[in-house]
Amino acid sequence: MSEYQEDIERLDSIPGIATRIAEQILSEVGTNVKEQFLSAPHMCSWTGLVPGNNESAGKRKSTKTRKGKKRAGMVVAHAMLRIAYHLLTRKEMYIDLGEDYFDKQRQQAIVRHSLKRLESLGYTGTITEPEAS
Repeated sequence: MSEYQEDIERLDSIPGIATRIAEQILSEVGTNVKEQFLSAPHMCSWTGLVPGNNESAGKRKSTKTRKGKKRAGMVVAHAMLRIAYHLLTRKEMYIDLGEDYFDKQRQQAIVRHSLKRLESLGYTGTITEPEAS
């Protein structure tokens, strides 16, 4: 087993990244990601996946991101690279939270917000969870 095998397996756990892509990511960014890049946005900027802010002598130079179909690919690559940064710095495997993870979080936030609004209007009461069927 090579010395980089654990990092390759971490990156390989991300959906859409195969072993060969994981090897290419490691060859580009290295294994000491935390020392090379201060943050995930810094690493994404280094790879050219974010728009730049080029200004020299008061003149701004255009460094926009791509548009259309190419932009969609860049957005996915940006998200995967941010995930890769966190997996390599925290030494963790990728855990899929599920397709309804954020929906459940949002539902609880709506309930809390609605309860606060009712209390601000002077109503009192209790909230009970619906029974599972």
